[in-house]
Amino acid sequence: LRVMVGCQSLAITHVVVPGNRSNGGRTTVQTELCGDPLEKAVMEGCGFTIHPQTDVVLGKEMMDGASVTNGGAIKVLHRFAFSSKLRRMTVLALDTHRNENDNSNGPILWALTK
Repeated sequence: LRVMVGCQSLAITHVVVPGNRSNGGRTTVQTELCGDPLEKAVMEGCGFTIHPQTDVVLGKEMMDGASVTNGGAIKVLHRFAFSSKLRRMTVLALDTHRNENDNSNGPILWALTK
């Protein structure tokens, strides 16, 4: 699951929508997940999304006020782009998910490859 939601090339775009009469003259910023449609479908099918301000991959239930560090969140540190010659891509990511059997003292660094 970490590879499916962490090793991807999706991005959040921010679109500024100028105000008009229908929205009371207020300018708004809309966010949208952009990238490969298959990666978007996998991300949504697994119940994950990218937080629009932090670019952290987290479960959709965490978007409603839960702390990012208390649940499972994957922070992408660096993406090595897909190489058609090697037929793979790699992402370095921090995984903040902790379980009862985990006795480490912080986030775990993963090298995710697909």
